[in-house]
Amino acid sequence: MAVEALVFIKASEAAGNTAPPTFAGRTFDRMQDDPATALDKAHMFEPHYDLHVWLYRENPRGVFAQFNPNATCQHHQGGSHAH
Repeated sequence: MAVEALVFIKASEAAGNTAPPTFAGRTFDRMQDDPATALDKAHMFEPHYDLHVWLYRENPRGVFAQFNPNATCQHHQGGSHAH
C-alpha cells in the first residue's frame, strides 16, 4: 500500500511557491497530462505535484518511488479507470 501526497500546481504557485514541494529531502514529482500521448499521467486531476510513500509493501526502487514493481492491479475489482 502507498500513500500519495498531492499538491495542485496552481494552488502552490498562488501561495507564492516557485519550486515543487519536498518531503524528507525528496522533491515531489510533477504530474501533467501530455495531449500528444494517450497516457493520462495526471490521473484525471489538474496538473499537480505528488509523492508516493510505500508503507506496507517493500519497494525495491525506494520508499518514495513513483511506481512499485511488487504492486499489481491483478485482483482489482473496483472502478473501470484504465491506465
